[in-house]
Amino acid sequence: MRVLFVTNAREIGGAEIYLQGLTRALWRRGIYLRVVCPPGPLARSLAHDPIPVVPLDLGTPAGRYRGLNLLHPGNLAHLRSVRRLLQQLQTEAPLDLVHVQQDFKEKLLVSLAARQQGIPVIWTEHGQLLPWLTRPPCRYLYQWAANHLASRIIAVSETVRRSLLQINIRPDLIRCVRNGIPANEFQPQPPDPKRRAMLGIAPDRLVLTTTCRLRRSKGLQYALQSLADLRASGFDRLVYLILGEGKHRLALEAQAARLGLTSSVIFAGFQPCVAPYLAQSDLFVYPSVDREGLPLGVLEAMAMGLPVVATAAGDTAEAVQDGVTGYLVPPGDQRALTAALQKLVADPVRRAAFGAAGRDRYLQRFTLDRMVAETLAVFAEAAGPTAPKESLRA
Repeated sequence: MRVLFVTNAREIGGAEIYLQGLTRALWRRGIYLRVVCPPGPLARSLAHDPIPVVPLDLGTPAGRYRGLNLLHPGNLAHLRSVRRLLQQLQTEAPLDLVHVQQDFKEKLLVSLAARQQGIPVIWTEHGQLLPWLTRPPCRYLYQWAANHLASRIIAVSETVRRSLLQINIRPDLIRCVRNGIPANEFQPQPPDPKRRAMLGIAPDRLVLTTTCRLRRSKGLQYALQSLADLRASGFDRLVYLILGEGKHRLALEAQAARLGLTSSVIFAGFQPCVAPYLAQSDLFVYPSVDREGLPLGVLEAMAMGLPVVATAAGDTAEAVQDGVTGYLVPPGDQRALTAALQKLVADPVRRAAFGAAGRDRYLQRFTLDRMVAETLAVFAEAAGPTAPKESLRA
């Protein structure tokens, strides 16, 4: 099977980590694949892998409808660029599938070009549809494109699947394949005093950690306020480690300074491998108010044996069992978030029990091997019976 993955991502977040995990696993299995993406952080990260990367920039979605005017000269030029690229790749080695996963503009342009050449297209939806896509006129365009251009649509959680059904996407197209992460990369391990020292974390500190793209909808402003409230209540050994980058970072740094938390919050930036940082942690916090699918950061924390305090946004509840592997609180509920954190901060025995239960749940439901096997089954459905199950690289 020959697969082309296309993304127009300019930052690295959950969807891009998903893409890297999936493509690396398929490459190790001998699957012929390439990744198309614009120059930037993702392309630089992929450059460390042996997977061929083809540069292509489909422009930045902008405005209320994020560039969906197909008669706009820029979009017509992007459509022609995709068509030329596919023609070139088809000449070199005919493709069995094209996979797209990012913005709807990307899905639409790539799907139009691919279907013109008879190549089946798979979409992956990583979160609930944005509100503007569920209302006319964009809803009608999305319905038409999904129902007529996509061969299959992978929903990464049950909530994402339901959001597609609610706007009348054909049920026979949708397959729910829950996110997974590699077990060999995420295993519980004791804190490393040297790494803690490198981060400026004293041995006696209790570390709360969040990994995510830094944007307002991820809710880190609530976690910072909870940290300030807890420290004011006497829990002064707390440190908050934040892994990730994004346009909201400056606002978060300013908030931390206003709350007097500058010495208690560590902005460690984007880290291509978060497991060593999670190993320095005692508790994972995911305060999102976003339209989540199944957050990879939560799964990574569970795999590392960390207890989780998270908001019940999207399908986070598919991973976190309230009162078993962690606590779930309503999105945006500051008091509930602080109270849940306080319960675990004050109880090391409960932290250990929740962490162990989370690790078990991860192994049962959210491994990368399971995700890859289910994804390959969807690929085989979309490619049809004439496509080889695997195509070993020469």
